[in-house]
Amino acid sequence: AKPIVSQALAKPASREPEPLEIEILEPSRDGERRTSRTYWCKRCDGETVISGRDYKAICDPFWPCLSSVCCGCNRIMSPTQLHWTGTDESVASWRARMRARAPAAIRLWRYGLGVLVGGLVGVLGGVLYGLFLMPGYANLPAHIQMRPVLVGVFFGAPTVYVIVSLIMQTYYRYDCRNES
Repeated sequence: AKPIVSQALAKPASREPEPLEIEILEPSRDGERRTSRTYWCKRCDGETVISGRDYKAICDPFWPCLSSVCCGCNRIMSPTQLHWTGTDESVASWRARMRARAPAAIRLWRYGLGVLVGGLVGVLGGVLYGLFLMPGYANLPAHIQMRPVLVGVFFGAPTVYVIVSLIMQTYYRYDCRNES
């Protein structure tokens, strides 16, 4: 007698081994941070367990999430068609609720203020680099003067955005992975 494996929870075979992912669990209100969760598909009624980086991404309400995979029907589904097991709330409405519950500073930063501030820091860094580390910077043609500024914006915006986002997340203890 062969054991019956639920198709909804079965993982497709892969040629490459999955990378070893070690996640440090930090204490939360309920003890340990949740590392996976199950959602069910409205179309096929199948359940899918999501974990790892995918779980982190779907639980970050500011991270773009246009779809996720249903292992029951092997289709890419909209978050409006996927519902958390136990609450019957759609993943899309849960994410909207988590966004609304975020502290105002995090909402402002993640909705664009962070990239703007990072870009300004990059511009300032590029100008200072040009003025102090490039001989004759003020006499160079404008298109050459713009190079350090553009490099500053290109690297400054994402760097400042990510670093301050992590600091704010830690300061406000904002993590939706244990929220139901």
